[in-house]
Amino acid sequence: MRHQVLLLTTTLALTACGGRSPQTTALKEAVAAAGARRAPVTSVAFRFAGRVGEGEGAAVRMYRLPTLDEVAWRFDTPGLHVRDVIGLRADYDEILLVTPSNELVVLDLDSGRPRKADTNVTRAALGPMGTPILGRSDGTVAQLEGRKVTPLLDSLEGTIEGLWGAIGGRVLLVVTTGDGRELLILGSGQDPSRLAIPQGPLAIAPFGDAVAVATDSGIVVITPGRDPVERFVALHAAPVALTWSASAHRIYVATGTDDLVTIERFLLAELGRRPLPLAVSDLRIDPAGRMLLGRALLGDTVLIVSLKDSTPPVKQAGTWDDDLPAVAWDGTVLLRRGNDIVALEGGTLERTGRTLGGARDRWLIAHWDPRRPALQLADEARAAAERKRNQRFYLQVSSTSNLDWAEALARDLRRAGMKSAVLPPDELIEMYRVVIGPYPARDQAEEIGRTLGMPYFIFTETPPPDTP
Repeated sequence: MRHQVLLLTTTLALTACGGRSPQTTALKEAVAAAGARRAPVTSVAFRFAGRVGEGEGAAVRMYRLPTLDEVAWRFDTPGLHVRDVIGLRADYDEILLVTPSNELVVLDLDSGRPRKADTNVTRAALGPMGTPILGRSDGTVAQLEGRKVTPLLDSLEGTIEGLWGAIGGRVLLVVTTGDGRELLILGSGQDPSRLAIPQGPLAIAPFGDAVAVATDSGIVVITPGRDPVERFVALHAAPVALTWSASAHRIYVATGTDDLVTIERFLLAELGRRPLPLAVSDLRIDPAGRMLLGRALLGDTVLIVSLKDSTPPVKQAGTWDDDLPAVAWDGTVLLRRGNDIVALEGGTLERTGRTLGGARDRWLIAHWDPRRPALQLADEARAAAERKRNQRFYLQVSSTSNLDWAEALARDLRRAGMKSAVLPPDELIEMYRVVIGPYPARDQAEEIGRTLGMPYFIFTETPPPDTP
């Protein structure tokens, strides 16, 4: 199966240079050719039994979007209940889950079977490279490497409010203690850095390289590191909710005067305001950057704001939780409505599917290929192993809608001796992506990445299966 880690990242601010795109490079041609040959990958939604005391649990189920038609797939998960859905590790065909009894469970999508990976897990998150980060009830913080749990912090005073993986192998913790609220920055082999932060709403940039915290008069933007940098952005009204853009170039802030303010991340300058038809208490970004979801302060209403144009925000009936509402890569909006799960087409917001009684369960939207049976035949397994041996690894260092900016960065990297190129937008990502590589092994790519001094993640290119 071909997989790409489709994430958006950020990089250092550079001055855009003039000039247009050069002729298509060999890398672009290879990626385009592979894309033309690859098997289609679709947006799907996984459903997990989410309420203890309502029966004996249920097998995991999967639905194709946007229609919410159930896909015939064999999951061997009797009695599995899920409290928190951590995410999909696409490179490993694994979904990470936490049960009500604080067990970390790894669901292997190839076999359809779960395995227990750790216990006493109160919080968990996936780092930028797909490494699970675990907060445990005994006050320790650890990460899961393969099947081994490796401690990162032996003891912790206070209560973990949230934890996130960050670039450079760092881990960010927000902890509440008797003295207030702290941001802890954990690095390999280093004592944690601690920084007192305000008590307001908080948002972490996609790769953990920036933190935004609301105050009564604006937002504080923190760049983590051994010596964290703080900057302040004053606003015309008190912020009540905030989130980062998918590319981490912007911060969206909802204020107490019911408008949406857009802040440029590097200049920390206000780019514009949009009126909102109601007060919101939370914001959530579409992973592809096309729309913004807002939680109504009063009532069960979800506000959908288009980020591609200036059309007025649209109100939809729906309840808010950690997993839903959410936006799939194909643009489908999935939300709870009463006792059911409803799918809406991203452009028209017309209903495209409905699952009765699905609201009580936990859901995960993923971009994945559900066509094959879970238990592969031997020849399919051999073919998959051969394709894996031929994988190529790239470092993606930027994603932007500004072609000149992307090409300027690629030129600077080439001047520094890096083999860099700009990948054009495709059917999945409407951004220009700057990549370095390819490298024949992930370890080699990561070694180069650690020397860059800028955010990056591994972009995997796998040859598609031969077609008859």
